[in-house]
Amino acid sequence: AFSLFHLGRIARLQGNYPLASQHYTEAIKLFWRLGDRRGIGYSLSGLACLALAQEEPQKAAHLFGVFDSIRSDLGALLEEILQKEYDRAKTVTRELLGEDKYQTAWSAGGKMSLAQTVDNILKEENS
Repeated sequence: AFSLFHLGRIARLQGNYPLASQHYTEAIKLFWRLGDRRGIGYSLSGLACLALAQEEPQKAAHLFGVFDSIRSDLGALLEEILQKEYDRAKTVTRELLGEDKYQTAWSAGGKMSLAQTVDNILKEENS
């Protein structure tokens, strides 16, 4: 599952967004089956950065909210390089949306259950 996460990151950095989405989603499926919330968090951070790369800052802010909710329960999740990438993406998202829109989307993400978030991601994959 972590290999799929990293393949998703590589695909995103190379601009292959459909492949990145596929890898992140497959990673989430595996992490969900394993009950690995940390791994799901990794994949959600990747999907948030992917949403920003695809010029979907509202979706990115929502996913940042979900990720930050998981992080508040589990503590630090990401290695330094991934944390820096995540922090940069959050800053850009906040700048693009403005503080009010960012906070609204972020808060909505933080209030969603992890099960609902995973369900929504899997539904998007099938649509």
